[in-house]
Amino acid sequence: TKAFDSLSHEILLSILFSLGIRRNTLNWLRTYLCNRKQYVEIVNYNKNQMKISHQSKIRSVRHGVPQGSILGPLLFICYTGSLPKLSTSSQLYLYADDANLKISGSSKDELELTSKADLHLLKEYFNGRQLLLNPDKTNYITFETRQTKLPIDLTININNKTINVVKCTTFLGLEIDKNLSWNFHAEKVISKISSGIFALSRLKKFFNVDSLKKVYFAYIHSIISFGISLYGATSISNLNTILKLQKKAIRVILNLKPTVSVKEYFVSLNIMTVYGMNIFETIQSLQYKLSDLKLVGDSHDYNTRNRGDIFLNSHRLQLYKKKPTYMGSKFFNEIPKDIKSAGDHSEFKRKLKKFLVNKALYSFEEL
Repeated sequence: TKAFDSLSHEILLSILFSLGIRRNTLNWLRTYLCNRKQYVEIVNYNKNQMKISHQSKIRSVRHGVPQGSILGPLLFICYTGSLPKLSTSSQLYLYADDANLKISGSSKDELELTSKADLHLLKEYFNGRQLLLNPDKTNYITFETRQTKLPIDLTININNKTINVVKCTTFLGLEIDKNLSWNFHAEKVISKISSGIFALSRLKKFFNVDSLKKVYFAYIHSIISFGISLYGATSISNLNTILKLQKKAIRVILNLKPTVSVKEYFVSLNIMTVYGMNIFETIQSLQYKLSDLKLVGDSHDYNTRNRGDIFLNSHRLQLYKKKPTYMGSKFFNEIPKDIKSAGDHSEFKRKLKKFLVNKALYSFEEL
């Protein structure tokens, strides 16, 4: 939020000019940004419910873009464009005012040297834009396999202040831990589902099944589906806990006893299990990359049984199996051929969803 308030109007207008925005359009944007005024008003009520208002002095807004506006994020993206060229082993990810730097290296010394050089470049770049890197809101995480014998402790400084190492960090709503076990995110999902079930149990006295189903999709299904193509690589124990909570939610919706099997009700309510959702979203994310993947049969003309399947690359680490591209390829190879041969993406999506809902999967093996 503070970064949005820090943009220099003159620098922004010069950047827009360099992007080809001229004359009337540029002048319109100038009037949109400049000569704005604002004040703070505090309102309260006395014992007699009389409104008492206190206003600050009116001040000119000399920096920043209007908060909550449609143009605000777009103008910020323009402002932070033309990023400096970093090391070949580094990638910078920007989402509005949230910056994430990924650095790869084969040793501790290489990581420290690369991070020092890249952070210096970024600091110079942001200083030129009159933006600041905030060391208090900056931390780093080292991604390691479980076989890593020694912890990788790095010394990384911003503005002469050492930034802290963390075991888990939040990136675009996902809790990412250093071993990519996704345990922290799974716990967060489980907690939110439990809150959704509590809401369902309170509402079932007043709502019918259709209304409760809408509540389920709003407060439980949406929580499970967000990022599941990534965190779906967590342990089977975590997935089974989520599945148990889904079963509990269905029993609440239909007012069923705890001992009643709900497998058939997943189908009748048109609700996918967490396993089905994982498969659906992972294959969906793979659909746009199919042209880049090697298919079985690309190297010969024989009409073998698995022709058209995605070729699975050999790998050394178990962690490789958790990659969305690998998992998606494996799931894709398991689905029926009539779904694979669907005419377009919409038909493929519709057929795949119907197939997975009807399966009501309680494990990946049931696919």
